[in-house]
Amino acid sequence: MADWLEGFLAMRVHVLIRFGRWDDILDLPFPTDPELYRVTTAMLHYARGVALSATGAVDRAEAEQDDFRAAVRRVPGTRMLFNNTCSDILAIASAMLDGELAYRKGEYDTAFAALERAVALDDSLPYDEPWGWMQPTRHAYGALLLEQGRVEQAEAVYRADLGLDSTLPRPLQHPDNVWALHGFHECLLRTGKTGEAEIVAHRLRQAVALADVPVESSCYCRLETGPEAAVQEAAETGRPATEPARDGPARRQGRYAVSARLDDGLERPHAGEAVPVGRVPMRRLVLLLHSAERG
Repeated sequence: MADWLEGFLAMRVHVLIRFGRWDDILDLPFPTDPELYRVTTAMLHYARGVALSATGAVDRAEAEQDDFRAAVRRVPGTRMLFNNTCSDILAIASAMLDGELAYRKGEYDTAFAALERAVALDDSLPYDEPWGWMQPTRHAYGALLLEQGRVEQAEAVYRADLGLDSTLPRPLQHPDNVWALHGFHECLLRTGKTGEAEIVAHRLRQAVALADVPVESSCYCRLETGPEAAVQEAAETGRPATEPARDGPARRQGRYAVSARLDDGLERPHAGEAVPVGRVPMRRLVLLLHSAERG
């Protein structure tokens, strides 16, 4: 029975990672029976590694990575999550954590190679509903590419995720999801593709209107402020640059200090208010992860 059911218990941490709830992750207790809850234990080590890395505790994150690898070795190959083996799912977690840690250590080429590997592993999972790997790998990859100024690469990642080219088959596309639209729109602004940016802005406006929480990046793993496009536009138009508060306690709790407008002047809900994701019930976050995020 554990081979068919235990893997579902590990999915909660994906919701917390998706919305940057680092402290909530670190507060989660480990299962009292790690021999029974082997996937849950491994996935919690993965989540803790991501959370510690994102909050600057790289040494502790590396220790979690060691514990994660040891836990993965204990997961039997018979343990399933619908159509996928938990071992295949945990292989994506391994590549994601490799990329996250290398990135925080400034080893960007190594980090992006690991994230590319995570994307390839994610793409190769047998089709399933809900998806076997819940946090879109391209969203993290694109966000960190943008943070390092690799805008053209990030644009290609987002364009494929949104299904705006023929790179991916339809089951791997996620049309009009707000996370990738936000990143794609920023890429277009930063590369001077203002005509296409205006078209995407309309789709982004619609996606933002349906979002339950403010979205300022395709992944909370993106921590730095000040993309050049927003700063440049602020200087040219007199509108405020639109950057979330990405450091300090508010960031670690998964809160955004939301500006009044997006880069292109789109009105935002909760203008000027720090909106805690914690106000949104966990059940609603899970539904968001299952539907809106995957398109």
